Amino acid sequence: MRPSDRAWIALAAGVIAWDAFSPDDEMLSDASRRYTDSHRVLWPLAIGYTAGHLVHVWPERFDLFTQAARLFGR
Repeated sequence: MRPSDRAWIALAAGVIAWDAFSPDDEMLSDASRRYTDSHRVLWPLAIGYTAGHLVHVWPERFDLFTQAARLFGR
């Protein structure tokens, strides 16, 4: 198993743990709904942009996640 595979498992486990044991029974999707209500354009764009990064839609020079990783030492 590669390190990035372990990172995905840790991320999924963190989301499941938060949703299972969150204070006030507020799951992450509840927070996302609240963000959508207050930022009707920005939040869905941020989610879409992140999804585009994960499926390699953006050229590297326009991918802010890739550029940030390079900037901070990758």
